[in-house]
Amino acid sequence: MDPRYVSRNHKNRQEGRYGNSYNLFCKGAAIRTQSLRLFGNKLVDWAKQRQAEELRLKSEQKAPGGDFYNTAISRIDRYYANAVINAESRGDMAIAKAASMLGVTLKTYHKTVDKILEMA
Repeated sequence: MDPRYVSRNHKNRQEGRYGNSYNLFCKGAAIRTQSLRLFGNKLVDWAKQRQAEELRLKSEQKAPGGDFYNTAISRIDRYYANAVINAESRGDMAIAKAASMLGVTLKTYHKTVDKILEMA
């Protein structure tokens, strides 16, 4: 069986909901068919190379995640944030209350305010 045929017909399953477990199953199935002499070494070698390439690509991918401050800012209305920051800077509001109203901790409040003011 031509490896390109296997790849083309099972592409959706490999990239879909089954993910990496399906690829491991394919490799195991290819090795099992080789031991039963149903397919030749070509298919098994192809499965091993494909799995090695996918593992290499996966390890090179950047870890998912984002910038905490950008996420915090995106959750807050710009006008609301400016009103809270102005009230805190005038002394009408305690810094702990302002941080709480912006949904951040005291530890991250000043950097969040700096980022918000940069965007204005």
